[in-house]
Amino acid sequence: MNDLDISVVIGYKDWGKDRLLGAITSTRGALGDLTGEIIVSDYGSVEYAGYRSAIEEAGAVYVRTETNGVWSRSRALNAGLQHATGRVLVTTDADMVFSPGTFPLVFERLTHDPQQFLLMQCNDLPEGIDHDAIERGRYSWPELSRIATQRPRWGMGGMIAFSREAYFGTRGLDERMEIYGGEDIDFAHRLQRLGLKLTWLAEPGAEMFHVWHPSSRASANETEAGRAAIELNRQIHLHDKTAARNLANWQFAPQDAPPLVSVVISTHNRAAYLGYAIRSVLAQSMPDLELIVVDDGSTDDTRAVVEGFDDPRVRYVHQQQSGIAAARNHATSIARGKYIAVMDDDDLMLPTRLEVSLDAIVEGANGAYGGWAIFREGDGSITLEPGKKLSLEALLFNGAVLTHATILIERRWLLAVPYDETLRSGSDYNLAVRLVRSGARLNHCGQYVLMRRLHDDQITATDPNIQKTSALVTGFWARATMINSDIVAARRDRSTLDQAETPPFAQVERRVVEYLPDDVVSRRVLVHLGAGTRPRSDQVAAILARGRGRVISRAGADVAVAADCEVPDVTLDELLQLREVFGSGLAVETTFRDSGRVIGDVGLSSLAESDWRDLLADDATRTAAVDDLRLALAACAVVVARDRAAVAAAVPALSTLGPVFEYEIDSSDGKQFAAVSPMLGDDVESLALETRRNIDLGEVEFVTISGGEGPA
Repeated sequence: MNDLDISVVIGYKDWGKDRLLGAITSTRGALGDLTGEIIVSDYGSVEYAGYRSAIEEAGAVYVRTETNGVWSRSRALNAGLQHATGRVLVTTDADMVFSPGTFPLVFERLTHDPQQFLLMQCNDLPEGIDHDAIERGRYSWPELSRIATQRPRWGMGGMIAFSREAYFGTRGLDERMEIYGGEDIDFAHRLQRLGLKLTWLAEPGAEMFHVWHPSSRASANETEAGRAAIELNRQIHLHDKTAARNLANWQFAPQDAPPLVSVVISTHNRAAYLGYAIRSVLAQSMPDLELIVVDDGSTDDTRAVVEGFDDPRVRYVHQQQSGIAAARNHATSIARGKYIAVMDDDDLMLPTRLEVSLDAIVEGANGAYGGWAIFREGDGSITLEPGKKLSLEALLFNGAVLTHATILIERRWLLAVPYDETLRSGSDYNLAVRLVRSGARLNHCGQYVLMRRLHDDQITATDPNIQKTSALVTGFWARATMINSDIVAARRDRSTLDQAETPPFAQVERRVVEYLPDDVVSRRVLVHLGAGTRPRSDQVAAILARGRGRVISRAGADVAVAADCEVPDVTLDELLQLREVFGSGLAVETTFRDSGRVIGDVGLSSLAESDWRDLLADDATRTAAVDDLRLALAACAVVVARDRAAVAAAVPALSTLGPVFEYEIDSSDGKQFAAVSPMLGDDVESLALETRRNIDLGEVEFVTISGGEGPA
């Protein structure tokens, strides 16, 4: 892998074969003596028979992506870059022609200084000059330069060249963007936000020409969908100031891409808490991470806890007890992520911590942090700490600015400014002061990102004097160059200057109380089975098996069925497992055990103006509704009534058939309630007859709907 000098990627949809072959010929001629590859990424062309063989015979790699018909230049290029193996990567189009020797200059520039990316100014050729005319030598390169019209630089389109490492830092072109328009300039600006220098390649012997064709963007503007896509691209480019994109799902991630974030946990004899901390990391909405657990000489079951997680993202490292600072420095030295997220072994990440932190890294910031919720282990009482804007003055003359376990920062900063291993405690505060004095910038993300556990084994409880002494020493050192007037000025108006905006408690409480200990709360979870995008374990399947089907929903004119499963008495460990698989497809109802207070609601969804018989009669619909429960149906048994209690009374009889799905209907003649169960036996008629006998038909209507191929 990565043994080639350069990879050039051309993305297209429904372009003529001759044009593509001409582009390949031009690009191959421009590679010179480089060891390189040309990748042609076909993103959903309608006509593609014979293209693969023709493209491969021309010396290029053909990559085909099946789509729903929507063109996206961003996704097309990412799909090609997923297969690229070059150290230098180039994106371009099939309507571009490069003069011989262009790419050796590109490679030389980027090899000399990989902290830059290259653009080329485009020269528009007049109509009538195509790839074939150029290939046959009808025009010399000086003649093409003379008759072409130079395009202004501001668009940045046509060609972008960058290092492989820079591409990994961006996580690709923004896959939300569709059609054409804005993806190049957006990508270029994101490379700049990573700290790369923009360089225009303008040297003799390196030229890029655009072959005339009707404007693709003008064609897109002729349809409402096209105009909407172009406007979306524009809004993304104007308002999304982040560098890394495709956080929740990078559809075309290269196989060798390192994780974006390395989460670091240093631990010593905290096996009882560590498993929960690990689960909360793996349940993040931004899954592109590695978790490094440094075991600092534990003598308990720490190793067994870590190795019990069957997830390749988890890395266990054991060292002789050397202290938390040394453990964290060791983790920094072996981390592969661009960013490091610090985590304590007894805390819990809220599910969007990494995502919202990455979204906050804008305007040249080197990292981010957020607010935290403190909960007391014994009674579950919660205190919100919003944090404050970070500055040296805030750290020295204000309190509760940040807690270290909310920090996400570029790894290079922790390599340059490591933890002080001479400190027994307080190395986190010391590091924060030194980072700020060194020029690091961290933005407050505006959200609560962490559940911080208070318990009797913390050093703040067992030996608080060590931390206080360390903080005093750090503060004294940081103020050493200040005179009295500086200190007076720095103390002034800190409460106003340092205030950070965070959501009110009412907006935060629901997702915070979900993570309280099991002896404080109980949970009922509604799982939207269609939401899961990550592999499920046997443990998750066992959790779902305790539940019962709840909802069949319908959207729009076309039937779109989704089964929901309600699971009672979900433990915190189980909630984190479900969160890892289903992400935001969970609704959680939390009940405090002592007071009975309920927060959240997992009530029934409703079917607006739909008829339950029509919905269930569709064979594909019925199968899809329970596909996540791995059932193949011969028939469904349905009870329906205008009284919810009457339907509820029929549920025990239906549950003998299989999982029961309940729903309510807002129809034109009033509200109805229904319960549905698959009939899994071989003799459907006998099952139906027996079930009817067990249901009081005075209040409900009972029907069976046949179809399907029977049980698997």
